[in-house]
Amino acid sequence: DLIVGEEDGIQYYERQANKSLVLQTGSRNPFRGILRHGHARPKVVDWDGDGHLDLIVGDSSGGVYYYQRELNQSLTLKTDSDNPFRGISATDPEHSFKSTPCSRPEAVDWDGDGDLDLILAGDLIAIRYFERLDNNTLVELTGSNNPFQGIDISGSDPVAVDWDGDGDLDLLLGDKSGQIFYYNRQADHSLLLKSGSESPFDGLLLNSRSTTLEVADWDGDGDLDLLTGDKSGAISLFERQAVPQLSIRTGVENPFDDTAMDVMSSSPEVVDWDGDGYKDLLLGSEAGAIHFYQGQASGELLLKIGQDSPFRNISFAFSSPKAVDWDGDGDLDLILGGFDGTLQYYEHLDNQSLALKEGLENPFYDLDVGSFSSPEVVDWDKDGDLDVFLGGSYGRVSYYERQENRSLMLKDVYSSSFSRIPYSRVRPSVVDWDGDGDLDLLVGETDGTFSYYERQPHNNLTLLRGDKSPFNRMVVGTWASPKVVDWDDHSDLDLVIGTASEGLAFVTTSCTASYICHVRHGFCSTSSAMCSCLLGHSLADCSGCGSGSARRGTLTSTGSCMSCPGLTDDGRTCNGRGQCMDDEIAKTMALEEGASATSVMIARGNASCRCNEHFTGKDCSLGECPAGTEQLADRESRTFACQQCPPGRAKPDAGVHPCRDCSHGLIADRQGMAACVTCPTGLYQPLLGKFFCDSCLEGSVPAASGDTCDSCPAGKFASLGFAACKECEVGRVAGTGQSKCTACPKGKVARRGSSVCDLCDADQVSNSDQSACILCPGARSTFPLFRPSHTQEECLLDYAYISCPVFIFFACVMIACLIPLMFLPAHIEDIRSSDHLSSKKGGGLIITTFLAHHIFSHSVRQVCFKKTSVNWLDSPGPGNEVFLVKVLSPHCLLLCDSEGQPCKSRSGGTEASRGFIRLIRPKSICAASFIGVPVAAWISGLLIIVVVVIALDQIDVLAVLGLFAISLPASAVFHYLRWQYASRNLPFRRQLRKYSDWIKKENPKPKPCKPGPNRAVTIGQLQDFYHHFRQFISSRDMYYVCPNLVLPLTKRSKLSFAELVGDGAVEYFVSHFWGTGFENFIRSLRKHSKCKHGKEDLNWRDSRYWICTFSNNQWKLDEEIPKNGSMKDSSFYQALHSSSCKATCMILDEKAMPLTRSWCLYEIIQTLGIDAKNKNNFEGLTFLTSSGVLNYGMCSVDLALKIGEKLSCASVAADKVSIDLEVHTNHGGFDKVDQELRRRMLKVFHSVENNFAVELSNLRSGQAVK
Repeated sequence: DLIVGEEDGIQYYERQANKSLVLQTGSRNPFRGILRHGHARPKVVDWDGDGHLDLIVGDSSGGVYYYQRELNQSLTLKTDSDNPFRGISATDPEHSFKSTPCSRPEAVDWDGDGDLDLILAGDLIAIRYFERLDNNTLVELTGSNNPFQGIDISGSDPVAVDWDGDGDLDLLLGDKSGQIFYYNRQADHSLLLKSGSESPFDGLLLNSRSTTLEVADWDGDGDLDLLTGDKSGAISLFERQAVPQLSIRTGVENPFDDTAMDVMSSSPEVVDWDGDGYKDLLLGSEAGAIHFYQGQASGELLLKIGQDSPFRNISFAFSSPKAVDWDGDGDLDLILGGFDGTLQYYEHLDNQSLALKEGLENPFYDLDVGSFSSPEVVDWDKDGDLDVFLGGSYGRVSYYERQENRSLMLKDVYSSSFSRIPYSRVRPSVVDWDGDGDLDLLVGETDGTFSYYERQPHNNLTLLRGDKSPFNRMVVGTWASPKVVDWDDHSDLDLVIGTASEGLAFVTTSCTASYICHVRHGFCSTSSAMCSCLLGHSLADCSGCGSGSARRGTLTSTGSCMSCPGLTDDGRTCNGRGQCMDDEIAKTMALEEGASATSVMIARGNASCRCNEHFTGKDCSLGECPAGTEQLADRESRTFACQQCPPGRAKPDAGVHPCRDCSHGLIADRQGMAACVTCPTGLYQPLLGKFFCDSCLEGSVPAASGDTCDSCPAGKFASLGFAACKECEVGRVAGTGQSKCTACPKGKVARRGSSVCDLCDADQVSNSDQSACILCPGARSTFPLFRPSHTQEECLLDYAYISCPVFIFFACVMIACLIPLMFLPAHIEDIRSSDHLSSKKGGGLIITTFLAHHIFSHSVRQVCFKKTSVNWLDSPGPGNEVFLVKVLSPHCLLLCDSEGQPCKSRSGGTEASRGFIRLIRPKSICAASFIGVPVAAWISGLLIIVVVVIALDQIDVLAVLGLFAISLPASAVFHYLRWQYASRNLPFRRQLRKYSDWIKKENPKPKPCKPGPNRAVTIGQLQDFYHHFRQFISSRDMYYVCPNLVLPLTKRSKLSFAELVGDGAVEYFVSHFWGTGFENFIRSLRKHSKCKHGKEDLNWRDSRYWICTFSNNQWKLDEEIPKNGSMKDSSFYQALHSSSCKATCMILDEKAMPLTRSWCLYEIIQTLGIDAKNKNNFEGLTFLTSSGVLNYGMCSVDLALKIGEKLSCASVAADKVSIDLEVHTNHGGFDKVDQELRRRMLKVFHSVENNFAVELSNLRSGQAVK
């Protein structure tokens, strides 16, 4: 949009979409209320940094006014303290005028510190500058601090803008005369007035007395345009055009400055001829030779001559080369114009040679332009093949179009686009110069000028004349021969131009450096696109003074650089002994002092010397360094300064000479020492220039000179830091040069100061301090137990001597322990019929021992038994049968008869869990074994070894006998402990002890009672008994239970089992066969008790039964069955006939064995007698089985039918006689008893039959329901 200040206010023109401007009035004009300012000069900037544009207005009153933009977009005039420009006007503070000048403000960040500063001009003052500080206040900088000092253009209107695009602000001023002054800001922040052709506004004269300026990219093309206003109210727009400026480079800016200076009538061609990626130069000449300059990676051109030049054999007067792939084979061919006006053609062969084609083989054989032919080859008509332009001496360019048959056709003068080119000796070059996509024509003329023809849309060529031609007013010698190419790789077109005698000219556009190089201080390098500054100048545009110099004058003057005095050959100022106060140092100091951004920007040095300490004079040439210091270069300041002598060096007096190294034996242990000092005691220094003394190596001490070390002699030592060697103590020695004395090995001794240890005698060792040798204890006795070690360090037990007695003692102990194995019995853990064991062990009885039985396993051995409770095993003496055993394992034996056949079970009890077994003497000597080897073999082997050891070591036999005597008690203790262990840890005995302890808790004080009915036991007591010994009882019978369990349990108290566990009155008398399995026995009683009480009634455990094994005192059987008394005196009779006895329970198995025993028959007779008397509550004879009570039908019919009919012998002959007599005397004989028993059994069978019928009926009823 456009904001215009007028005499009566500010107008606002809004830019429309069609780019037109529409004046906004009334409420549409945001500046409608601003009417107080005459000749208003508005500036729109974001002064307060809130993101909204504010308004700054200068006017004819000379003041500066600030309108802040509010959030509602309205403008509010700030006054008094709210106005940042209060007190600022365009009047000169030192003068007064009758007329009031107009103020023209400009708000920009001139010093680059991130905030806006104020530039103020007026009609009657020079430009004033106000720097904005961090607290947002404005401070005017005057005098030399004003960056615009010296610019005094009356009535100027300032605009600060980066016109040249180098990144800093330049200054544009319009004055009353209509001129525009352009001050280009340099890299050193100075302002350089550009005039003449250097000014982009040169020749732009505005016809007005008062010019106001504004710069903006009005057309949106990316560059700045100029808007001007005048007193008449007219506003002019000057659109900026992007027109590259061609510049002829000379001297170092010309890359061909020293190339082909002696080549006359040069005609250049630039092409990568050798295909290495670098541009090569082919240069035709008047003499006809083709000069070949090969391009290098560095950008230089290297002339190739002789065999290195591919054009060495080519010569054509006034040659004009053109390199192009004419035949389309992928390599470059050579087309050569020359003096005779024809063209030569050289084909590039595969072997890289050039072959001249003549006659019809030359595609250009019929072309002739008279003289001085100069070819240009390009696809002009865009048909995919190459056409030819040919310049010559007739002042015209001929155009030959290539046809489909590859011939060349000359376009006639009327149809040719070039028919109106009336020049002589022209050299054409075709290129798209204006970048519009089609080819244009550039023609070099004889007079060194250039004609430029621009191609039009209809292929017409229009000659551009005057300023329309980019080559206007460009002249390069004579006979200009142009070649257009991007030589410097800057993506723009350059010109390499051959001339008649001035060598090669190089023309390019303006330097692309970010700054325009200062014309007197540097030049633009085309190879680097950077400014190359002359000596004494610096910065990107060479505007600054180099290190060691300062600028004269102000920022707006062009004063030269002043160098500091005392310049040395290596480029140092102040004789290298001080700091030059140049511009760089001045800026650094201002920055360190916290100066404002503008002050730092304009800071300048004064080219004086600030001498380092100890140096004086204008150029710091006077003065010298004092003692302890020397003149050295300081890395930070890069000047010479007096620095302290480093450690290891000293300087005794003042002068310019350097510090010197300390000599041998002396040091300088700190900086700045004037003299070196000697080493402390115990240290030395063998080298020059050291700041510390070294300790001598261990084993040596400093020599008197202090510069070397002497080794300690033998017998003395020295550690680090020792000043003198010390003697070794007693018992220690040292060789030459030792750091410490080493202790003599045990067995050796040494005197004080000795170097060698003395060896002790063979039977001696050294004492603790190595001062004397001592004998080992008993070393010279008859039986020495100690001897010196092989190094004689200590006395050691003589294990070789001791090991023999130890071994002999061990052998004696072994023999003493093995001998009893041949005679001592083994504890029997179990005797069991093989029917209950694995079949692989064979038939018969298996004997298991608790510990190993030590019987040799390779034969059958004769043995005897003791305390097994099996009568036929325990009966010793002559006439008894012989028992043999066969070894099954270390713990198992098979009992065999005298013929070696396995023994079978016998009636009256066979199995046991107690007793002992041993070999029959003296056969046991050969039958005993240990670890599978006969004991006799062990003893024999050990005795042989003992004898051999005695013989070899010459040990006294009496000593050996003494060892054997000592081993006998050890053997006795061992076997005693072994016997006790086996006795206590037999599983059977452990269980007996456990059950005995349990009984003591249940019945701690058992009381004896008379034999008879009061010794009954409960079924619960029997059940507990069975559960305690189930693993031992298993399927065994009463023949096992009585001797193996009942007798051991009652041995101590000598009571009956019933008395031991707690007796009571009998309820049921039990008649049974001892051979019945105990498990079936208990199960039968449990079935009976539960039938009487019911299964759910726990009182069934309290039913008491009188059982001979448990109710009789097995230790006093004579009292239970008197030998001389009547049967009525026996405990059986008394229990059966007691008033509390309810029935006789006979336990039957499937063999009905009780009916074959005399005692059972007696009990049946007594029961029948009691039953005949009709005793109250007496149930009579009840038959029990493991499946139930037979009398109640709770038994199978098969079992009932197996009741025997015939009595057998009683267990004891004396008992049978008494019972037979009782039957015949009181009961009418066996026949009568048998008839009664059959009658009773028949009644039982009827009960079984009835019970069976009931169960069968129930079964049928259940099937019917289903």
